[in-house]
Amino acid sequence: MAVNQSLEDLLRSKVNKIDELQVATTCITEKDELKNSLRDAALDVDTISKSIFSMRQNLNSMRLQNVECQEYMIFLQSLNEKIEHLENNIPPELIQALPKQENETPEIHNEKIKNGCQMSSAKIINKSNGHNIIETVYDSEYVPQLANCRKTLFTDGEDIQYIIEPLDESEFAKIPKYMIGRQTLVVLNDFIASINKIMKAKYSLLALGKNGARQKGKLDLYLQFKKEEADVCTKKERKYFFTAEDYHREIKFKLDKTKLNLLTVLRHCRKIQELRFGKNIKYEVINGSR
Repeated sequence: MAVNQSLEDLLRSKVNKIDELQVATTCITEKDELKNSLRDAALDVDTISKSIFSMRQNLNSMRLQNVECQEYMIFLQSLNEKIEHLENNIPPELIQALPKQENETPEIHNEKIKNGCQMSSAKIINKSNGHNIIETVYDSEYVPQLANCRKTLFTDGEDIQYIIEPLDESEFAKIPKYMIGRQTLVVLNDFIASINKIMKAKYSLLALGKNGARQKGKLDLYLQFKKEEADVCTKKERKYFFTAEDYHREIKFKLDKTKLNLLTVLRHCRKIQELRFGKNIKYEVINGSR
């Protein structure tokens, strides 16, 4: 029995060697075809590698575009709020300046010089009994003082001193490499846009006053802001600032290590500065006021 078993093992090993020899013989006889197959496989691998590299580049480009789109969304939201504000708060002097009758056609032009200053006049054509009566009135008679109508229309009463201007490429180039790390100008300006959103929400609420905040159901938050201002601001100077709590409330994220590093960059660029009160840190915007 043992002899039969050893004989089977011997035959099995011989068969395995024969199979290996057949494989080796096939490789030798068909080596040219194998070379061609390996060459084709190498070309396919190279093509796939280039495709992966191109896809990675497209993904990075899409990420940058996504950041820019988020910035545009914040900007468009701000414009939409401004348009709604303008619709609901048209200055009365602009309304009074319009012709009071539909059949009056004003033709405004400059024609007089008084005390070295050019005055605006308006010719109003009144249709009465089928006749056109032309009356010439000057700005003191027809139009209230509208020298600053553009300012009145497009300034909605909010203080823009708390807005941080985005950095340009020259400012970004001056930031030390060890400080900015791998962050890009787009990422930094997107962070600035987030801060501007926080500041706008905060100081828009403060501008409503106590009654307005109560109507919006944010009286407690308003009183908290007023208390923080009382601790920081003086009668001679108003400081515009935000806190980590403000950031978390508005952006829904905490100030992590990356965001704190970006705040350090903004301090280096003199866009903000820290106001320390014990363990409490407030970030003052100094871009618009200094």
